[in-house]
Parts: sequence; C-alpha cells; structure tokens
Amino acid sequence: MIQGIQIDLISEDRLARLTSMEKIHLILDSVRRGNIVIIEKGLGHDEECSLKVIALLKNLRDGD
Repeated sequence: MIQGIQIDLISEDRLARLTSMEKIHLILDSVRRGNIVIIEKGLGHDEECSLKVIALLKNLRDGD
C-alpha cells in the first residue's frame, strides 16, 4: 500500500549523461514503481516517440 506520493525530479545534467535508451528505462522504471516523474528538460522528439512505443509494448506484453 502506498502511503505517500513519491516525485522524481530528473535534472537536465543527469539526462545529458545518458543514452536515449538509458533515459527511457530510467523514466519507465520510476513510473513502474508508482512515482511521478518530472523531467527538468524534455526529451527529444525521437526519444518521446520511443518512450511511448516501449511503454505500450511493455504494457501489452505484461497484460497491464
């Protein structure tokens, strides 16, 4: 049972050191733990599209 709200703020500096796939997995892992994710600087267009596709495929595969 979740007793509070967890918010993850991901800084622009942290994202700048990661590959596109690392960014996507960092975000998805946090969301799967039930956290709200705030990104200081948004993802690029291609990264956003990849994030949506991977999230959709994971949900279809997991049956969520």
